Amino acid sequence: MDLITKYNQLINQGNLSPDKAQEVAISQLNTLRTQFMNSQQKKQSNNQILRLFRPTRPLYLESQSKGLYLFGGVGTGKSMLMDLFFESIDTSRKIRVHFHAFMFQFHEKIKKIRFSRRKDPVHIVCNEILKDINLL
Repeated sequence: MDLITKYNQLINQGNLSPDKAQEVAISQLNTLRTQFMNSQQKKQSNNQILRLFRPTRPLYLESQSKGLYLFGGVGTGKSMLMDLFFESIDTSRKIRVHFHAFMFQFHEKIKKIRFSRRKDPVHIVCNEILKDINLL
């Protein structure tokens, strides 16, 4: 079920009140969801073909990967909308983490890599993340 339909169901059931800002956000999250699901289907097809020709493939960052950053006051529904989005994605390779907690973890990993004098710590950390998840 798409997010707009789910959001409208919550309103119709009396669990939410209509909110213009939430409607804009849920529409953008729904677009992101569709893009993500389409890209995952494409990757699965490509991976099946690539496996025939290459036993392994290097990890890389996709420059066209999209994201969305929600911001607003306390109690405006950001977390609720993000939960709806997160629950609507059918993959086990996803994590839901608050931005500040993620950035703290990210910088801690970079510090460890720099301490070991390895080059390009941001790239290394990003590739470590990509090994485990495809939705953050």
